[in-house]
Amino acid sequence: MEKEILVRIDDPKLVKELANELRSGRFGVVMESRDAADSARGDLSAVGVKTVAPTPWADVELVPEGRTRGDTDKPIAIKTAIMEKGDVDRVVGLAERGVDGVIVETGDWRVIPLENVIASIQGTNLKLYA
Repeated sequence: MEKEILVRIDDPKLVKELANELRSGRFGVVMESRDAADSARGDLSAVGVKTVAPTPWADVELVPEGRTRGDTDKPIAIKTAIMEKGDVDRVVGLAERGVDGVIVETGDWRVIPLENVIASIQGTNLKLYA
């Protein structure tokens, strides 16, 4: 499996400064603010940086958890918290509903449920962004 690195950046000025360094094709940014993403769009596109953001032009559109793909072929991702076993089951369910990626947050990266998420999504096309 090829690894990707996604970094959350909500400051368009920082994106512009970093844009010249982001040429590897395996690097991406996660922007939770649509305004910030729209502001940085030109800089991101100029260097071919993969973008996960709540905007239709992003490579992967960040959507609210209740939304499904609908009639689009564009990849979608959902942000969710992983704190307990039930959260792991919910993430597996997202893969079954056609979600392409999940951005996970947790207060403690040593939490066992994260290991369970990784094990549970093996064999699916779901990408895990942490």
